[in-house]
Amino acid sequence: MTNPVTLDDCLRLLIAWLVLSAMSFIFRRQLLNLTQPVLLGVLGRLLLAWLILSVLGLMYGKAMLSLLLPLLTWMINSIQADYSSSLTITDLAGGQLQLLASLRHDIAPLVKGDTLNIFNDTMHFVIPLVLLVSVFFAWPVKHFQARIKLLLLVIPIGLMSTALTVPFQLAGATEMAFQSLAHQTHLPREKPFYLLWVRLLEDGGGWLRSIAVAMVGVTMMQRTGDKPVRNANDKGMVDQ
Repeated sequence: MTNPVTLDDCLRLLIAWLVLSAMSFIFRRQLLNLTQPVLLGVLGRLLLAWLILSVLGLMYGKAMLSLLLPLLTWMINSIQADYSSSLTITDLAGGQLQLLASLRHDIAPLVKGDTLNIFNDTMHFVIPLVLLVSVFFAWPVKHFQARIKLLLLVIPIGLMSTALTVPFQLAGATEMAFQSLAHQTHLPREKPFYLLWVRLLEDGGGWLRSIAVAMVGVTMMQRTGDKPVRNANDKGMVDQ
């Protein structure tokens, strides 16, 4: 027996469709005008960057994420008032991000002061960043300086992207644990506003978000005068 389609499912599909439609509309000319050599160059760089960055993510992803723990903790405590959170990275199962939630008030059947541990694989958060950087690296530009400018945008845009996703995903996982406990004990509990955003991210929206954010970064760079390469001889410059 299949599960019925819910309003949340419809909203997530609508949002994904709107994002893809907007990206297709904004970049339709660039995509349609790409010649085969440039397109092959984009695909080659994308594959190369993905392979290299995936390996680096496996090796250094935990260390990179640990630098962001104070920011992520502050954001989790800002978007909800039910508990005080602390984040650590453990070595369990190759690297788990642990959220320790200490309740600020009673959340039936739990009481104030009780703690709840939530674990999530660090690579769950690192891989979307790998895709984000890969798209930036693969985008066709006319000269090396434009490539450097594009890659420098990874830092602020990557931070923004992480701040808008990881805290909500962790807070969402904690909230779902509260929802499950309430359901088991037949106690009512309202769903917070951010769960819809979390559901979108968890259902593959993280990948979609990385591509969309990368496209925004490309648009920002093009606004400053760095136009994309459309063919291998565009103004006499070969795609870098």
